[in-house]
Amino acid sequence: MIRFLEKTAFNIERNLKNTAIAFRIYSVIFSFCAIVFGFYGILPLSKVVTTKFAISKEMQARYKTMKTNLEYAKQAAADIPENHDRIILLDRYMPQETNVQTYILDFIDSISLSGFALTNFSQQDTSDNAIGQIDISLALEGVTYPTDMVKHIEVLKRVTQIKRVNVYQNGAGIFTINVVLTIYTLVT
Repeated sequence: MIRFLEKTAFNIERNLKNTAIAFRIYSVIFSFCAIVFGFYGILPLSKVVTTKFAISKEMQARYKTMKTNLEYAKQAAADIPENHDRIILLDRYMPQETNVQTYILDFIDSISLSGFALTNFSQQDTSDNAIGQIDISLALEGVTYPTDMVKHIEVLKRVTQIKRVNVYQNGAGIFTINVVLTIYTLVT
């Protein structure tokens, strides 16, 4: 048995000394190692590195945003004592809901309380307006005096500017009013 092992070891040693056979064997071993370590080692590692690089870029962008927001918050904190006496006006003129549709419903409700009915509603061309301004044209009919209607509009919780009011009265005592309003929306 020992003789067989010695003979086998000698044959393996003699075959490995042959450069062509040894090159093939080492090529197969190298290819096998490259595939195993490449697929199970380098590929997952490269995926982790690219993911961490993307996360790092996102964290840097969020850090810049957070820094900008911190500066904005510091400025806002400095402005609060300066404008403390004006903060109560926010409750008076700022609506709880910022969408325009709610304001229009509140507006229609307030003019109906003053004895007028909305007969026409349209948005004006706002190409010359600043961002956050909407011009609205209204046609109203009612039997009460128009100052009551203006008073009801002025108490609404939205900054509203009445640009133009045209009042017509027919023989039956019915007022027809054309109003152009500018309402302001919150721009974020």
